[in-house]
Amino acid sequence: MSYVFGGRDDIDFARALETLGRAFGIKTVLLEGGGGINGSLLAAGLIDEVSLLVHPTADGNPGTPSLFDRPQASGTGVALELTRVEQLDAGLVWLKYRVRNDAR
Repeated sequence: MSYVFGGRDDIDFARALETLGRAFGIKTVLLEGGGGINGSLLAAGLIDEVSLLVHPTADGNPGTPSLFDRPQASGTGVALELTRVEQLDAGLVWLKYRVRNDAR
């Protein structure tokens, strides 16, 4: 079993992913995190694609998790370019976006 540490006090995601690539030949990572980790990797410029399934259900509960939480956000968003739309069974919609790091 192997472990990769990304920092002593704070996680340096770029460094951790670089280590994974160098040590194990990993080139693509599937991120299935919550808003906190998603937002951290987005802020670090480490996400290049967002694949989103929209389920036809309205929740509306306070505190519902968001896709990207960015507590130190600069007030500007990250541009996404829609690359695919597919309607699936049961009313699901699959949206794919390319993260436009050039628009930061």
